[in-house]
Amino acid sequence: MTHTPLVSIVLPTHNGGAYLDQAVQSCLDQTWTNWELVIVDDASTDDTPERIARWIKADRRIRCARHFRNRRLPAALNTGFTRVSGDLLTWTSDDNLFRPHALAEMVAFLQAHPDVDVVYTDYSEINDAGQVVRHCRVSPVEELAVQNCIGPSFLYRRAVHERVGGYAEDLFLAEDYDFWLRASEHHQLERLAVDCYLYRVHAGSLTARRARDIEAARAQAQFRNLARLHWMGTTTKAHAYLSLGLRLCRTDQVYLGRFYLRRAFGEFRILEHDPEFAMRELLYERPGVLRNSRELAEMVEALPQDLPRVKGLIKRVWGRYHQVCCFEGYRDKRPEVVRRHLPRAVWLVPQGLGNRGLLRIGLWGYTHRD
Repeated sequence: MTHTPLVSIVLPTHNGGAYLDQAVQSCLDQTWTNWELVIVDDASTDDTPERIARWIKADRRIRCARHFRNRRLPAALNTGFTRVSGDLLTWTSDDNLFRPHALAEMVAFLQAHPDVDVVYTDYSEINDAGQVVRHCRVSPVEELAVQNCIGPSFLYRRAVHERVGGYAEDLFLAEDYDFWLRASEHHQLERLAVDCYLYRVHAGSLTARRARDIEAARAQAQFRNLARLHWMGTTTKAHAYLSLGLRLCRTDQVYLGRFYLRRAFGEFRILEHDPEFAMRELLYERPGVLRNSRELAEMVEALPQDLPRVKGLIKRVWGRYHQVCCFEGYRDKRPEVVRRHLPRAVWLVPQGLGNRGLLRIGLWGYTHRD
């Protein structure tokens, strides 16, 4: 790598006029100035082409490619990366922003760690108005077997792209997760605890509109790649096959989901290695978001109840579910919710009687009216 390597940024967009200018400006604001930007217009029908034309005139480091029909995100990424010449590669979305120090921080990390091929960083979530609403710390790479822990802020060496190839065009909504899984087979990925990116959460984003479809696509990415990820230890495999099984059970491939759940509980003995992980995966759709009772019942029904300790897990899961509902009822000032769930919580997990917080919530629920 040269002393000042060229960083290539691909920015795919489809009708992204609302935030595109901010995304491009965040590239121009970088303290690392040796970069090129290829904007891929995926057949936009709004004013995106005019905006791109203005940016191309404003800075010679910016170029454009255009699709004449909408081919979706992974194809747009592949188009962009065939047109770059940098030593280091990354991509960003038309509604997100690099922090000014992003490229400099990640380049410096890769220069200081020649054995690392992919660096990924912490980031913050912002709202429509660009206000920071949450700081997000990325997880260790071992979490990749379970979820896309890389996040939206990353930089990788050209060698990764050349060995892994492009993004899977048949895995729209999980093309990035699939790419990182394939990359992890041969390359070292490392996290950097520096906030380098602003990820916009808004009603029009793919994450907001198609959460269920994203989960199904991620299941397919896991299904394709897990078997060849030899870096996984026994506990990581147990985590991975449990998450894959649960994801598949939410699609039309329940039979396959049951197969992987049996592997997680039988072959990899997840209840011996990490029963709390199994509890969390069953209870929560995503961190902080409890599954509804219907979804939880579907998950539980798919578990291999003939295997040791699984029935005990199911009882504890339902007990924890009702406990959490009590806490949420108290938080939301809804005593009727506490009264509905407390008896079941105590019956399923009598040890909850030793939880003073739960007892206080129960007393509140029965002494306050709706």
